[in-house]
Amino acid sequence: MKLKAEILYLYGGEIMKKTPVLLGMSMFLGLAGCWQGDNADHPMDHTDMHPINSEPNEYGINNNDALEKELHGDFGYVRSVRNTNNDNTPVPKMDVAYLNRDRMADMISKLSLMNPHVNDSAVLVTDEEVLIGYKHNSDNRNETADQVKKSALSVVPRYYHVYVSDENDIIPQIERYSKASTVQDGIDEQINALIKTMKKSPQGRKISNGENENGEMKGDEKWYNGETMNDEMKGSKDKMDQEINESRKGTPKDENDIRD
Repeated sequence: MKLKAEILYLYGGEIMKKTPVLLGMSMFLGLAGCWQGDNADHPMDHTDMHPINSEPNEYGINNNDALEKELHGDFGYVRSVRNTNNDNTPVPKMDVAYLNRDRMADMISKLSLMNPHVNDSAVLVTDEEVLIGYKHNSDNRNETADQVKKSALSVVPRYYHVYVSDENDIIPQIERYSKASTVQDGIDEQINALIKTMKKSPQGRKISNGENENGEMKGDEKWYNGETMNDEMKGSKDKMDQEINESRKGTPKDENDIRD
């Protein structure tokens, strides 16, 4: 699934003035279902998709009922049943959901600005990464990085990797990709290079025993410390490649393997 990467660049002062809505309301804003126009080449091609309606009411921002439920702490609940008629009926357009990356970036920015030490936040959401550049006045860079990172992890799907940086020039670097798309030539290499730069900054604590600070797991394509794979994985791959080459040549690994 190919979607356009979106960025939200917000300042702390403006957020507090223009967003008098409870933050809890924003948690369900970004996952609204929407479908591409009738010109789609393929029914599952969501390339560069945008919401059809961007009015505030679409996301419940000005909805009194939604506000009333939020004030009372009501749970959210949805039940979906798969169509088992086997009649090849296409899924109605309004029922096909996708992740609205712009809304996710919005939520992450607002959450990160809840940290009293963070006063500026730029968020880029791609198809599998979240890149956050931020400015802060904290003396503990690693702790602040951990808190900013967790603000993103609380919003995005679990397979996402999150990278943060508080370097002075990182926000303009992230902003360069505000109009980028996953179908753009060379975009993966450019994003990976930016991630490599961001990882020079504190990334907070490990997410779990099986994941590093960014949510990358061993064996994951994105387990990098400046490389695509760490030394352990690279060594295993080199050994596997050598064994494959030997088998293709028909060359025994050891003379003891030769039998009369």
